[in-house]
Amino acid sequence: MTILLLSLNCTAATLHYLPHFTVKDGLWQTRLSIHNPSSQKTEVRIRAYDDGGDSAGQASLVLPPRGGLVRDLETLLPTLASETGWLEIETDDTELTGMMVFTSTSGGSSSLSLSGDKGTHLILPFLQESDGWASGFALTNPNDSMATLTLDLLTPEGLLMESKTLEVGPRSKFVAMLAQTFSGTIPETAVLRLSSDVEVLVVALSFAEGVRQIVAVPAESFAPDVAGPETAAALRAQLQAEIEAPATRVSSILHVEAPELGLSFREGVGPVEGTHRFRARLVSGAVLAVLALQLAETGQLDLDAPIARYLAADLYSGLVVVDSRDHSAEITTRQLLAHRSGLPNLLEEEDSGAVPFINEILAAPDRDWTRTDLLAWARTHLQAKVLPGQERGASHLNDLLTVAVLESVTGATYDQMLDQRILSPLGMNHTALEGLAPNIPAPIASEWLEEIDVLDIPGFAFDRAAGALVTTTGDLITFFRALLKGALFQDPQTLDLLLEPVGYDEGFAHVGLGLIMIKDRDCLAPGARLIGATGFNGAFVLCWPERNLMVAGTSNFLPDSGFARGLEVIQTLYGPGACRDPGSLPRYATPEDAGFSADKLAQARLAYDATNSAAFLALYRGKVLVSWGDVSRRYLCHSIRKGFLSGLYGMFAQEGVIELDATLADLGIDDATPLTSIEKQATVADLLKARSGIYLPAASTTSTGRPARGSHAPGTHFHYNNWDFNALGTIFEQQTGHGVHEAFAQFLAEPLAMQDFHVVDGFDLFERFRSQHPAYHFRVTARDMARIGQLYLQHGAWDGRQVIPASWIQESTSSHSEIDVGAANGFGYMWWIEKTGGYSTRGSGGHIIRVIPEEELVYVRRVNTDRRDQGAGLSEVEHLILDAKLDEAP
Repeated sequence: MTILLLSLNCTAATLHYLPHFTVKDGLWQTRLSIHNPSSQKTEVRIRAYDDGGDSAGQASLVLPPRGGLVRDLETLLPTLASETGWLEIETDDTELTGMMVFTSTSGGSSSLSLSGDKGTHLILPFLQESDGWASGFALTNPNDSMATLTLDLLTPEGLLMESKTLEVGPRSKFVAMLAQTFSGTIPETAVLRLSSDVEVLVVALSFAEGVRQIVAVPAESFAPDVAGPETAAALRAQLQAEIEAPATRVSSILHVEAPELGLSFREGVGPVEGTHRFRARLVSGAVLAVLALQLAETGQLDLDAPIARYLAADLYSGLVVVDSRDHSAEITTRQLLAHRSGLPNLLEEEDSGAVPFINEILAAPDRDWTRTDLLAWARTHLQAKVLPGQERGASHLNDLLTVAVLESVTGATYDQMLDQRILSPLGMNHTALEGLAPNIPAPIASEWLEEIDVLDIPGFAFDRAAGALVTTTGDLITFFRALLKGALFQDPQTLDLLLEPVGYDEGFAHVGLGLIMIKDRDCLAPGARLIGATGFNGAFVLCWPERNLMVAGTSNFLPDSGFARGLEVIQTLYGPGACRDPGSLPRYATPEDAGFSADKLAQARLAYDATNSAAFLALYRGKVLVSWGDVSRRYLCHSIRKGFLSGLYGMFAQEGVIELDATLADLGIDDATPLTSIEKQATVADLLKARSGIYLPAASTTSTGRPARGSHAPGTHFHYNNWDFNALGTIFEQQTGHGVHEAFAQFLAEPLAMQDFHVVDGFDLFERFRSQHPAYHFRVTARDMARIGQLYLQHGAWDGRQVIPASWIQESTSSHSEIDVGAANGFGYMWWIEKTGGYSTRGSGGHIIRVIPEEELVYVRRVNTDRRDQGAGLSEVEHLILDAKLDEAP
């Protein structure tokens, strides 16, 4: 569907533009009326271009004083070589006026006067997509250079729905409907905002009843928002809040470059300035990956060749030993860059929460760890869990061996390569390997492990052998800006190799080779894309290429991640439309509306603040009563995963897909340590009740308190046992054909309209030296977990649909074992039965989904166990919330 549109913009060169024409026979009649209002005759020169910017014809004519003409376009340009395109009109008369009328043979007609705006910031304020109307736009680039545009689709209230980047070639034209341009839902009344690096012309097109009604309106120019003192103050407050939080961060640096907003912000809080240098830690992996791909471009390095081609065996041997076989020689450089090599993690925690390598450093703080030292320690103290290429697992050893490969290939030291290929060409004068830049005067920020300043402990510079850098936010932004422009590679498309997803991190991010990308997630408007990197000390970089936005910073705190901070900055700059909330739980306007005392709930909040919690959300009768902390952050669920799996079992048990009385022998279930014939008689129901009598090592567990093997027959004794729960995951996948996480997404997250969960938020943890059955872990937000509790409170029904059979809810939350474990006196099908009434599913560190049917109450508590926090008891909080209920509750 195409029409003839004319928009005139007079410049100093007296150029006018017709941004779109169509001359298809039998479809459109187009007539152009132009008038010379001056007392002198005026020569008019018309040049036609096709959609791709090639010349399609030209004509010249003279308008008499105060005279003009009205002609069909085909008559005006008899040699026109294209059915569609645009016109450039040059005249000596800057006051040229007129109108264009276009009529469809189907009956629709419209007109457009010779007026309009050409500019870099344009807006179409009314595009209708309802009551039979459909809208689009025509965009013309009259320049001799490429036009790069950002198109923002907004609601009339200003909520950003979707962003899209578009390139229009020199002297080219682009015409499209909104539904063709954007992938998401189009508002019934939409606003289109365009920002371009060169001046362009835009016209809105709206159609009804096919083409029986046509409206064409030129865009209006607008002045883009410039971030003023209020924005800087908001960023400054965000920084200050970080060091005042319970996490006890001592210092923080934030650097924002947002040319679109006229903003350049670079400050530090605590004992640092914004210009301080700091340890980049794993952010350095992006630099390392670039160097590797530069060598791959020139054919010096084969990313898919085994590292045995480049390294001596004594360097890598013995690092990935699985089932008594050494697989280390099979590792490739690509696997090292993707952290899929199977190499164990130097910073791996024990079940107690301790990190042996950190303890080793603290025991000998002055030790300077060399590459040989680190590899030898890993061989002695760490155990590989997976084969090369199987799973992603971040490890400094990947970067360490990558450095060794690059040095072997080039014959140069890593710092020489770094300087020659990256630092000097980009002018990164404040960046170097730690200890190798004594002439750089900028101070280095302290780095904190709990209350210990580790900057002056040589051992904590251990990742220098893995290419870790000391840098500034300014240098990191310089590097990423050059990288995303393709300036660091011979072929700009090599950047795509860095962004190709090889795994997931942070519960929401695609991981490439040294880079992390967040795209099309509900934390962003559809079409937005963030690229960056993060370290385990709070160092991070986030780039929004479509907006030329760069955000970098560090908290200098171990362990910490910076991505959440970066997303908060984006929301501060671009408002709630940038970090979207696609839907939310219903909530009470005031506690009194729910029949609760606001004053007493305030007392409950004070009690909650003393529990070292990260988030708390309570639902009363299905609506939010209180919401404290970050209920939108995906924390590890730990053993709450078992309650999730119990619900999935209920769906498939009812259909007969899973039989609860089937034995492990019937199902062919075994393990790395073979089961005995008696153990194989345990049933699925026994495992659900933690009464299997199988006492073997399991993933994500310890041997503490485990009964002696063979001490209890299946079905006779309760023992909370991860072997049972992990094997249930294997059985579920075997019998249903669905992965645990995929089933959760399809059969629970989708019908419950979870706001945050995606299937990538789940992952399997294999510990094959213990068991062949993985632990199926989840990262889920408090507000999504609350939906699970509410589903159980509603006997498995949600929004008129029976998601989990009501009979299963009753059976799985009834006690099948009399116990005395903490707050529980019974255990159902992977749900705890509470002494004070109701039931719960709990996770290590204090995570809980608590359901109290007699009070019509559900609550969820989250703890930041990512940094090994432990939550205190919630009995007082629960008591105060229940006590807050008024006598005359509605």
